[in-house]
Amino acid sequence: MIKVPATTLTLLENIKHALSKNLLLTDEFYTDENLKRVTGGTQISRVGENRENVKRVEITRFGAMVKTSWDGRRDEAGLTILCRKEAQFGGDVEGRINLWLRNEDERVSYRNMEKLFGHQWERSTARNGEKCLPSLHAHGNAEMEFFSLTNGVEQTVRLLFSARANLEMASFLEVRPFDL
Repeated sequence: MIKVPATTLTLLENIKHALSKNLLLTDEFYTDENLKRVTGGTQISRVGENRENVKRVEITRFGAMVKTSWDGRRDEAGLTILCRKEAQFGGDVEGRINLWLRNEDERVSYRNMEKLFGHQWERSTARNGEKCLPSLHAHGNAEMEFFSLTNGVEQTVRLLFSARANLEMASFLEVRPFDL
C-alpha cells in the first residue's frame, strides 16, 4: 500500500510497492498527483516530453522530508528523482525511476535496503572501476543488483552505496518486451 512518505525509506517502500504491481509501465503512474503521493515531491517538472509515447518527469523538492545540501557554492537538492516511461519503436514498454541522494543525513543504509528488497542480490564490492572514497564500512562503496522476470515483465533494481554504506543512487527499471 502506498503511503505519503515522511522519510526516504517510506518513499523506497512506495517504489517497491509500485514495482510489485508493475505500475512503472502504466501512464497513470506518471500523473503529477500520483507522483506527489508516491514520492512526497513538491516540485514536479515535465522534461523532454516531445513525443506522445514518452513520459519524463523530474522531482526535485520534497518539503521537510529531505534537506538540501550545501556543496560550497549553492544549495543542492538532497534528493532528485527522474522518472521515465517510453514505448520503444520495437514494441517494448520501459518504465524507470532513478533516485539520487546527496545528503548523508538521510541514512538509508545497506541493511535497510536488504530488509526492504531481500537478500537475493548480485553483489559487487567495486563499482565498475569508479573512483570512490576509501570504504569506511564493510558494505561501503557496494553495488547491488537484483533481476527478476515475473509475468513477462523484466525488473532490474540497481543500488550504489557511499563509503559509509548509505544509499547514494537507486535505479528501478521495468520492461515489458514486445511479444512476437
